Amino acid sequence: LQDFVAWLGRDPKLPSVTDDDTSRYLTEVLMKLPVSSKTVKDTLCDLSATWNWAIGRKFTKENPWAGLSRSVPKSTRGGTRGRGQPWTESELQTLLNGLPVTDPLWAMSVVALTTGMRANEIAETQLCDVHDQYIHVPAGKSESAERDVLLHPLVVPLVQYLRKHNKDGYLIPGLKRGGDDDKRSHYAAKRFTRVRRKLGLN
Repeated sequence: LQDFVAWLGRDPKLPSVTDDDTSRYLTEVLMKLPVSSKTVKDTLCDLSATWNWAIGRKFTKENPWAGLSRSVPKSTRGGTRGRGQPWTESELQTLLNGLPVTDPLWAMSVVALTTGMRANEIAETQLCDVHDQYIHVPAGKSESAERDVLLHPLVVPLVQYLRKHNKDGYLIPGLKRGGDDDKRSHYAAKRFTRVRRKLGLN
């Protein structure tokens, strides 16, 4: 808001801010910043939210920021580099054959492969959320992350085995927490990267 007011050259009454003002600010300022498209869209979202609040408080009737983020092009920085690629059958065999079946990473890999769950979702899964045919994910990175994940018939015996031989109340036992977020997947994820590279899976 302070940056916008400084660019505008005046401290305006909200109703006096026009679509032309916001469009020019996007083109002349935000689009020229050395930041990603997502950052530009997040900034527009914040500004739009302020005007929506003002509309609710009867300070103004229109939101000149509404819909503006749709005109921001998708980022092309980095091209396709760094995008995830599907594992081939050969790579999966190399991974699973390269890990002892007693290694927690083996079980995490199989559960991830057959459910699509994130690494930390698997690591944080408690036995109370593991059922015969599905795993309940109580929370995650977004509101929609809470869900029931059906278990493929091939992975049901593994999940039943893990439940039967569990010692610490989690589906994947023996994981230590770490990192700024104190996640159970922290050290496992780091070790997975080392194992993957050692097996030549890049």
